[in-house]
Amino acid sequence: MTAKPLLRYAIYTRVSSEEGMGQAFTSVDAQSECCEAHITTQKQVLGVSSTRHYSDVGKSGGTMERDGLQTMMADIGTGLIDVIVVYKIDRLTRSLSDFYKLYEVLEQHNVAFVSVTQNLNTTSAMGRVILNIMLSFAQFEREMTSERTRDKIALSRQKGRWAGGRPILGYDSAPGGTLTVNEFEAERVRAIFAHYLELKSIDKLIARLNGLGWKNKFVKGASGRESGAGPFIKTSLARLLQSPIYIGKIAHHDKVYKGLHEAIVDEVIWNRAQAILAENRVCGGSTARNLYGGLLKGIAHCGSCGAKMVHSTTKNAGGVVYRYYTCRGTSLAAKSACRSTLPAEQLEQLVLREVKKRGFDPELVTMIFDAARREGEERIADWNSELRTLERESGWIATELKRQIASREDSSLTCERESAVAAKIQLLQVQIREESGKLVTREQVQAATEDFDPLWRSLTPSERATVMGLIVTRVDYHAKSGDINIHFAEAKNQEAA
Repeated sequence: MTAKPLLRYAIYTRVSSEEGMGQAFTSVDAQSECCEAHITTQKQVLGVSSTRHYSDVGKSGGTMERDGLQTMMADIGTGLIDVIVVYKIDRLTRSLSDFYKLYEVLEQHNVAFVSVTQNLNTTSAMGRVILNIMLSFAQFEREMTSERTRDKIALSRQKGRWAGGRPILGYDSAPGGTLTVNEFEAERVRAIFAHYLELKSIDKLIARLNGLGWKNKFVKGASGRESGAGPFIKTSLARLLQSPIYIGKIAHHDKVYKGLHEAIVDEVIWNRAQAILAENRVCGGSTARNLYGGLLKGIAHCGSCGAKMVHSTTKNAGGVVYRYYTCRGTSLAAKSACRSTLPAEQLEQLVLREVKKRGFDPELVTMIFDAARREGEERIADWNSELRTLERESGWIATELKRQIASREDSSLTCERESAVAAKIQLLQVQIREESGKLVTREQVQAATEDFDPLWRSLTPSERATVMGLIVTRVDYHAKSGDINIHFAEAKNQEAA
C-alpha cells in the first residue's frame, strides 16, 4: 500500500494596524495559534511535513500589495505549498474579486484553502462545494452592488449632485457631492468661451491658449499625488466647451438635470458655442463651413477684378442643390458690380482634369501622401495625449480607492468612475489601433496615383479640399473669354480653355 504524501502547510496572518504589536500576546499570535491548532488535528488524518509562516502587519486587506502575501504567492508558484490556512477569509483579503483571483491561482497549482473559523476546507469535496456556493453568491453580490451603484449615481445626478472624480476646470470638489466655484479658474473658463466665439475653431483656440500659457486644471489628490496642469488638446478642450456643468446643470447619459452648483458661464454664450461646435462637426474642423464641398473655396478668383469667387448654392422646389462660384468684387475697369458666375461642378472638373495629368509627379505623390496621413496622425496624436491623461487619472482613482477602502469610506462613486475611465481607455486603445491600421504608406499612394480616380474617390471631402489646396494655389476665371488659369504650387502656370 502506497503511503499518502505528507502535506506542506502555510499559515497566513494579517492585522490592519500596528497598534498593540508591542504586547506579549498579539492578534497575529492569536491567529497563528488558532491555525496551528487546526494543523495539529490534521496530522493524523492527512499528514503534515512542514509549516511555513507568512504575516503582514499594518496592511489593509483591500490591497494585494503586501510583502507577506506576495512572498507566499511566489512560494505557491514554485510548488512549495500544498495547503493555505487562515483564521478568516478576510485575513487573506477583504475583496471578493481579489479572493476569486487568488483562488484561481491556488487551483492552478493544486493548493487547498482552509478558513479555520468559517469551517471552510477545500481539501474535502464538501469544502469545495461550499466554496463554489460562496463564490456564486459573491458574484451575485458584486452584480447587485454594481446595480445599486448605478442606481445611486442616477439618483444623485437627478438631484443635481456631482458624481465625484476629478473636478472640472472652474470648480473644486466639496463634501456632499457638490462643486464650489474656483473664481480664478472660472474667469479663465469664461475667457475660453469668449475666445472660441471669436475664433470659431478649436485648433486656433488651442494655439491662442498655449500662447497665453494657460493649462488644464491642476489636481492634488488626498495621497499628495499631483496630476493635470498639462497643455490643452482637442479632445479635452472640446469636452470643456460641451460640458453643461458650466451652465449649472448635471448630465447623466442622454439626460440633463439642474445642478446644485453655481453656473459660471451665461447660457446664451454656452448655446452659441454648442451651435458652432455642431456646425464644425459636419465636415470636421475648419472645413466644416464648406458644407457642400467646394473644392476651390478660397482658391478661385475672378479674372476680371481679381476678387475671390464665393462658393454659393441655391436650392429648387424639389430640394436639389445647385452650386456656383460667383464673384462678389467690383470691376476695376468699369467700377461697377462684377457678377461673374460659373457652375461649380464645371470649374472643379476642369481643374481636376489638369491635376490628373500630373499624377506621376513625385512632388504630387508627396503632397497626397502627407495630406492623406496628416489627419489620421493628428487624430492618433490627440488620442494618445488623451490616453495618457486618462491613464494618469486611472492611477489617481486607484490611489483614492485604496484610501477609501482602508478608511472604510463609501467608495461606490469612485468605483463607478474607475469603470468609466477604464472603458474610455479601452475605447481609445481600439481607436488608435484601428486608425493606425488605416494610415496609407508612400508606396500605396505611388501605386494609386497611376490610377488617379480610385485614389480621389477614397478621399473624404475634407481630404480632397486639403489635397487641392496643396496642389493648386490659385485659379483665375475670365468670364468674357471663358479662359481659366491654374496656378500650381510650383509656380508653374497651365492654361485651359
